[in-house]
Amino acid sequence: MNIDTSIETGARGASRGERRAAFIRDIAAATATLVVEALKPALERAGASDGAFRAYRTREACNLTGLRLRQFERFCEIMKAKPTEAPFRAAQAVLGELQGRGGYPCASSLQRYAIKHRRHW
Repeated sequence: MNIDTSIETGARGASRGERRAAFIRDIAAATATLVVEALKPALERAGASDGAFRAYRTREACNLTGLRLRQFERFCEIMKAKPTEAPFRAAQAVLGELQGRGGYPCASSLQRYAIKHRRHW
């Protein structure tokens, strides 16, 4: 079945252009679903957290993994909730909550990374 045949047999009462647009939206949604499902196992094998997968799906991908990614996501949550919060204080709060090996060593490092990636918060 080609596109024109599929469009002709689509919803009756809609114009040909509307049926074509609906068909294209359906194809795009199906393609996006297939791509996301195909990439999910690879991201999980790489040790990416759900936050990394969510960031990838929303086109907010970053190169962080593990604890640093969780710290950055928490920083973004704080800054979205309180836009007037000082970035350094937010970074200090995050490091107080999420500590461990592989994370940011100090609040200024997290703050520096976050400021470079301000579009995420």
